[in-house]
Amino acid sequence: MVFNEFCETVEKARRQRPVLFGLPSDSIPSDEAIAQTEALLQIALPESYKAFLQTYGGGCFGFLLVYSCDPHSRHSLTKNVTAEWIQTHAFLPAVDFETGDLGGFLVEHGSCTEMIGIYDHEANAVLPQSSDFFTFLTEHGLHAEHTKRN
Repeated sequence: MVFNEFCETVEKARRQRPVLFGLPSDSIPSDEAIAQTEALLQIALPESYKAFLQTYGGGCFGFLLVYSCDPHSRHSLTKNVTAEWIQTHAFLPAVDFETGDLGGFLVEHGSCTEMIGIYDHEANAVLPQSSDFFTFLTEHGLHAEHTKRN
């Protein structure tokens, strides 16, 4: 799903189900805040994730919690993950299902990719997914039937 299509889907969901957007989101990060996050985590954030953050800010998003670059938020990426964790798991968590499992980006050769995965905390493993980030957010964050994971 391309970003413009994702934004249209979000606005449609906001009109049809405003309760999904009733909780406050984190602040929209500046380029400097994104650069500081990347420096602290020693990785470049994927373009799709940066586009989301620069439009929606992170924090509460539908049925999900999206880590942000707001250093003052409890949902800040740098407060919830370390560079060592990213390196160990070859995975950058961007979404917290608040079940122990995390959604995010696969890391190859020390760099984030646009490939999506889910970190299964019980298996301590990353399970690759076939969707892109915007489809992933739409399916898991905006549709009730996708909030129950198998």
